[in-house]
Amino acid sequence: MMNLTKHFVLLVLVSSFSQSWAGTKPDLEDFDKIALKMRKTEVIEYLGSPYTSFRDSGKDRWIYHFYKNRGEKVVNQEVREIHFESGEVSYKGTPLKAKISAEEQDKINLQKDLEELDKWEKHKKKAVDAREEYRQWVLERRNKHDDPDAYVPQFKPVK
Repeated sequence: MMNLTKHFVLLVLVSSFSQSWAGTKPDLEDFDKIALKMRKTEVIEYLGSPYTSFRDSGKDRWIYHFYKNRGEKVVNQEVREIHFESGEVSYKGTPLKAKISAEEQDKINLQKDLEELDKWEKHKKKAVDAREEYRQWVLERRNKHDDPDAYVPQFKPVK
């Protein structure tokens, strides 16, 4: 009989603990308690671990999903995001959307690459032309004088 009582007490304790723990899922009111400059550990105390996290542009970004019961169904109510810089909250709110689509950014990047390539081609042509002009100048000087090195500039080595 004593053994049965121990099992019953243990069962009651475990079930009450699991029910109380299961009821502590964070909600939007908990999210509202998050303030700028809070540390990551404080955020975890209020909200628990994020649904997903990643690093982007030097910032840690944590995504939280908040759910709401609708009768028998549990539905996704809201998605919120927290950004951290140097371990402190720097942004909290709805997930940020890109200002332009990836396809538009690819077009912009391609256009910039083509402009840079055009600049490089012009620079390369100037360099080739300058070398040819110098070669012609050296040939003219050699043809005018007996000493082929007479007008070729001499440079001191850099120390």
